[in-house]
Amino acid sequence: MYKITLEQFNDVLFQENRLVLENGKDGNVQYPDSPLIGSSEVEFMSINKARHLETIKDSWYSNVLYLGKEDDLPILTMTCPLSDIERFKSGGLPLAPPSKTYAATLIRGLVEGKQLDADGAADYINSAAARGL
Repeated sequence: MYKITLEQFNDVLFQENRLVLENGKDGNVQYPDSPLIGSSEVEFMSINKARHLETIKDSWYSNVLYLGKEDDLPILTMTCPLSDIERFKSGGLPLAPPSKTYAATLIRGLVEGKQLDADGAADYINSAAARGL
């Protein structure tokens, strides 16, 4: 678990949902005008446990979940909509392993976090990718 600000969470949410526009000429990054998740949304999620972001269409990470609190700070994660999970379970949406580049990033993160060695991290990623929901 990582402690990040709500602003940083929104930044990751924007990036993962491809809502960030990169200007190829000068390398500047353009973000949407307002955050998708603010303090009022966190309050809503603390009661309702989830928030499907209607502003994000056809995205893997349009569902933000509230997992509780630790040290009086909200724990949030982003995932796919429930309908996608059902489609994965039924076989309507096939499982796909991460690309080699993304798998290498995941493995590097697990190794840098001192959770696993490189072989253990690779085994973990490969077995997770092959496992059904």
